[in-house]
Amino acid sequence: DRSSNPYVTITQPELLIDLQLPSRDVLKVSLEDLERKVVRLIRARKEESEGNYQKIEGTSVVEPLGGNYLIELRYKEEDKRSESALKAVYGSIDERTREEVTLFHAKVRRAIESSEIDGAWFATMIDLRSDTVTKPTEAMRQVMARAPVGDDVWGDDPTVNALEAKVAQLLNKEASLFVSSGTQSNLVALLSHCQRGDEYLVGQDAHTYKYEGGGAAVLGSIQPQPLPLENDGSISLENIKAAIKPSDFHYAITRLLSLENTISGRVLSQSYIGQACALADQFSLKKHLDGARIFNASIKLGVNVKDMVSNFDSVSVCLSKGLGAPVGSVLCGSHTFIKQARRWRKMLGGGMRQAGIIAAAGIYALDNNIERLQEDHDNAALLARDLALVDEIGIDSAWVQTNMVFIKPAAGTAQALATHLQTHGILVDVGSTIRMVTHLQVSRADVLTTTAAIKNFYRR
Repeated sequence: DRSSNPYVTITQPELLIDLQLPSRDVLKVSLEDLERKVVRLIRARKEESEGNYQKIEGTSVVEPLGGNYLIELRYKEEDKRSESALKAVYGSIDERTREEVTLFHAKVRRAIESSEIDGAWFATMIDLRSDTVTKPTEAMRQVMARAPVGDDVWGDDPTVNALEAKVAQLLNKEASLFVSSGTQSNLVALLSHCQRGDEYLVGQDAHTYKYEGGGAAVLGSIQPQPLPLENDGSISLENIKAAIKPSDFHYAITRLLSLENTISGRVLSQSYIGQACALADQFSLKKHLDGARIFNASIKLGVNVKDMVSNFDSVSVCLSKGLGAPVGSVLCGSHTFIKQARRWRKMLGGGMRQAGIIAAAGIYALDNNIERLQEDHDNAALLARDLALVDEIGIDSAWVQTNMVFIKPAAGTAQALATHLQTHGILVDVGSTIRMVTHLQVSRADVLTTTAAIKNFYRR
């Protein structure tokens, strides 16, 4: 009975050992008893002459306050979240001890701050792999459940129609089309702009070229012409001009310039976009923008999104990344372009029926989650600043402009570091570098926990 005696299921054996609880793989512990045990452990780890203890109310989880530390446990009681706090003030303690305390209390927090699924309690993870991992909030779910629906293939789903009208207005385009994913949105755009045997100019590391399965070539017989990216994410104007083919039947017909903003977290400047699009116009090329994270770019530059996309014939906007919707993207352009795109969407199997349920999530995201993207940018900047102090980590601060941080761990340590982070409940995207992406379900406390875990790894 959670109303009188709330419980939490803890599945981390190492946490049970730290708290000196019975060693079982799964154990239900009274939260009041857990608090008492944590308090005793905190006191045991302090020297008697240092600090004091008092119970307070608050929201921060692990917050560094100069030489002090605020530690809070949060738990769920009945069907809503309630908060109680434990505050332990540490005087002069060394950084390593502070990191250990941060990690320890992050374990406790993840065990207590949990979600109820089918009556069971599951510990949360800090998931930095991508901003696509966000889950719908309760408020978003309620909007989805109440959404009026129809058959979108027939064009009579009122919520889908409202979403399409809303995005078209936000971007100052004539019309828009709701599709299942960013990949489908970009593919539909390329198929609508280009014919078989045409080519499009695109960045070597752009999503439309590198991460969308070669769909334009496989399904549209459209030839990509990849071009190297500059460090700021742009394609040099000289390389664009040099890649445009002459009117000669030996060559594919250069039909389209495709840019991406943001690209790996970097924001293209307004001046560059203007120059690149003017060059495309000079050669009568169509212009498509993969604007999956265009609202991140808008927040970063403080420029209205309408002005950021005004030069493009088509724009793809993703709802399921930083904006936090569970699924969907929107493709924008002229009435004629969207009419053609709708046909391609159907041909690709993308016609959805009562899609208003998911379109409602997109409307909620646009109404509530654009301005808060600044929090993600701030958290990424904090993560980058802290990791720049770690000798074994390489980081290019010029790339940290929005919500992505790329680090290069010391040679041979990337996979081991990723494994170490996972044991501490932190997920990252590991390859030649490690990518960490902040989003609406990554807090400042999660960032501090992550940096503490990385520092702890290199000091073992």
